[in-house]
Parts: sequence; structure tokens; C-alpha cells
Amino acid sequence: MKKLLVLFAVAISIVGEAFAGDYLTNTNQSIAYLRMIARGATSDIDAVYYNPAGLAWAKKDGWALSLNIQSAYQNRDIYATYAVNNYLGYNGTPESVKSNNFAKKYTGEAKAPVLPSVYLTYKKNKWVASFGFGVVGGGGNAKFKKGLPMFDSQVQFGIANNQALAGMVGLLAQNGAPVTSAHDLYDINSALNGKQILFGAQIGATYKVTDWFSVFGGIRFNYFTGGYDGYLYADMKEAYAPIYMQATQQQSATLTKIVLDCEQTGFGVTPILGASFKFKKLTLAGKYEFKANMELENDTKELEGPQGSDALNAYADGVKTANDIPAFLSVAAGYEFLPYLRATFEYHRFMDKQADMAGGKEKFLKHGTNEYLAGLEWDICKLVTVSAGYQLTDYGLSDDFQSDVAFSCDSYAVGFGGALNLSKCVKLNVAYFFSKYQNYNMDFTNYHAISQTMTVPSVQGAKVYKRTNQVFGLGVDFTF
Repeated sequence: MKKLLVLFAVAISIVGEAFAGDYLTNTNQSIAYLRMIARGATSDIDAVYYNPAGLAWAKKDGWALSLNIQSAYQNRDIYATYAVNNYLGYNGTPESVKSNNFAKKYTGEAKAPVLPSVYLTYKKNKWVASFGFGVVGGGGNAKFKKGLPMFDSQVQFGIANNQALAGMVGLLAQNGAPVTSAHDLYDINSALNGKQILFGAQIGATYKVTDWFSVFGGIRFNYFTGGYDGYLYADMKEAYAPIYMQATQQQSATLTKIVLDCEQTGFGVTPILGASFKFKKLTLAGKYEFKANMELENDTKELEGPQGSDALNAYADGVKTANDIPAFLSVAAGYEFLPYLRATFEYHRFMDKQADMAGGKEKFLKHGTNEYLAGLEWDICKLVTVSAGYQLTDYGLSDDFQSDVAFSCDSYAVGFGGALNLSKCVKLNVAYFFSKYQNYNMDFTNYHAISQTMTVPSVQGAKVYKRTNQVFGLGVDFTF
């Protein structure tokens, strides 16, 4: 049971996940990104985030403002097979797993109906002052209405070793009850809801050193807020509850109970440096965001588990947990093939293994996240621009890094959309972005036995992690 509580605690600590980008970094920060993806060489107003040094190449002096709204939706499906429902004939072999399997689909829904971002710049000769605000990490609510396989499997493992229930199975079967295993005697009811939002407010200054080279220095202030509501109950079925209570002298028909209501907040600072080189039709640009050290502090309203267990102590009121924002490097090359046709190629590197995560998960990564991006933009006429882009993401995943709540899958993403120049000062952006994820397959053996009296020492099985993701966006850019 203690191991179950540990997994419950780890899972809720990482329920939030970015919709595009790294584990704790959203790179979908503008509608122009959704429709082109590779924005690392842009000099438009969303360069505040993607290429801040490139603001030096803005077309005219004065103010510029960009307002963006995105709606993002994810499904996270888990197909799990366990040798837990029926232990008759179990001997730890693959054949035993196949003959005593437990197959079920678990669905988690993550929604972020409103993801806002705002950019404001003022350009005067060689200087540009800039401000940006957005949801730079998380931003959605994740709901697992039917619980999670890792909870179900371990509850059923523990109950399978409950001698009182084992005795009841034999007694009831002899009296004609439709019972073949302890699983027939109880129900599991579990759910987990979580939200994580990382707000970022960025300020900085760009300076054009020469006609072909510019630099940027700035800082982003990050504020994290999250909330987690979770519970798990394993209760005897109504028909068998009185028998169990009488046999065990228990006052309740509840076999297992876990309840948690916890809110977390945290703060971190990200220094940012950038540089841009522009020569005729070629633009080269780079940006480096330093690691932001951040701890999350608990504000816990309810915390309950079996007596004598300290596995949920990490979620006691006032406890702090590491949740660093990793360092991030972006380099890009843009080229204008024709006055109305341009392309950008870009590379992202997130230094995940150097950022402290909850439970030390960063140690299990094979490497930091690598992303490869490409985008094409075409001015059909003075009024209309269309664009499309592609992004490939490689996380460096391992089985030990994955969890049922916060699993990741390598993916590619495609975005497309357009811009409508309503006037010389107003541009409307619309876009659609979706990700195609590679299924992550995992075979495993979980060793749960904590004493030699347990007749079933382990649970074997397999999981398939699947994800879907789509984002819609609408934005307006103004110049004054």
C-alpha cells in the first residue's frame, strides 16, 4: 500500500504538460507560430518571444501590439494489460499473463479553451523595448474520470493477498455465489483532476549594433499555480460487505482510501540573451534562455491515507518540491527566396537533464529534448499571406521516466493558416495546429511484495501510451 501511495503522489505532481514544446515549456506562443511553426528568424512582433534580437529589423519606428488567443485540446489514452484479476494459475510467466489478463482503456482529457498571449514593442532608431505575456507552460485541466491503471493494478495486487478475502472466495463459491476470485468482491472508484499554469511576463531591450547585427537582453518572470484533486476508494460490494465486516470485525467496508486536495504555487526567473545577423536575403538568429530555479509550495486542504503511512508527506501543507524550468537554446536560419516567398529552418534544444524535476525524474532521461522545425510563408497578394510548417520532437524517453499521468510520446506536428492585412496597421491571423504522436509501448514487471506472506510477488503486464493534440488560434496585430 505504501508503494501505491508513492505512485499516487508522483503522478499528481506532474499531471500538467505543455501543448507544444518541452515538458514544462510551451513554444506555441503566437498564432503566427501555429500557422508557420518555425519563427526563429522572424522580425514580426511575435519575435518578442521567438527572435527578440530580430526586432531591430522591424519595418518602422513606433508602437506595435499583438493579441493572441489559442484553444488547445488533448487526449491521453492508456491501454493496459495486467495479470491481476485472476491469480489462479499465475506463475510469473508470459503465458500466465496472457491467460490471466486484465485489458482496459483509460482516457485522460486535457483542455485549455483560452491560452492568451500579448506582445508590445516600441522602436526608436536603433533601440527596441519589448514586453510579452503568455502561458509559457501547462495551461490545461487534465481529467482522468476512471482512474489510472497503475492505481488499479496495485490495489488489486494488495487485495489479492488479503487472506480474509481469499477465505471468503472459497466459502461463497461453496454456497453457490458467482465468485471465482477476490476481484469479484469489491469495486474500485478512482479519479484524478489536475491543472498546471505557468504564466510568464517578459521584458527586454534590443539594440542594432550595426546594419547587419543586433543583440537582445531580457528577463522573464514566471509564476506557477496548480491544483490537484484526487481520490481512490476500494469498497466491498454491497452484497458482500456485511460478511466481510463481520469476519474481520471492521467498522467499514472500505478496503483502501486515499484523498488529496492540494494547491501549489511557485516563482522563478529566466534570464534571456539573443543575437541576430541579417545580410540581404539571409537572416541568422539565436536565443538562449537560462535555467529558472523554481520550487512549488503546497497549500493542502485535505490529505488522507491509511494509518501509519508517510508516503504522502511530500504533499503536506507547506512542503516544497523542485520544478525547474530547463535552459533552452534556439537557432534559426531564414531566407527570402523572392520578395513574396520565404522559408525558415530551426533547431531547439532543452537541457532537461540539468533541470530538477519532481522525484528526480530528470535522471531517467536519455538526453534533453531535440526539436527540428521548418516553415514556409507566401504572400499571395498584398492582402493575403498563407503559411505552413512542420516540427519533429524527440524527447529522449525511457520506461522509468514515463508515468500514467504525465507520459510523453515523440511526435511530429503540422501547422497551417493565413494572415489577412485588413489595413496598413491591422493584420488578422488564423491557424490550425495538430500533433501526430508515436505510440509508446512498455512491457514491465512490478514487484510489490513487502513480506514473504504475500502469495503473489509481482504483477506483469504491458501498456500502450497514445496521445492526440490539436490547437486553434486567432490573433490581431497592430502597428501605430
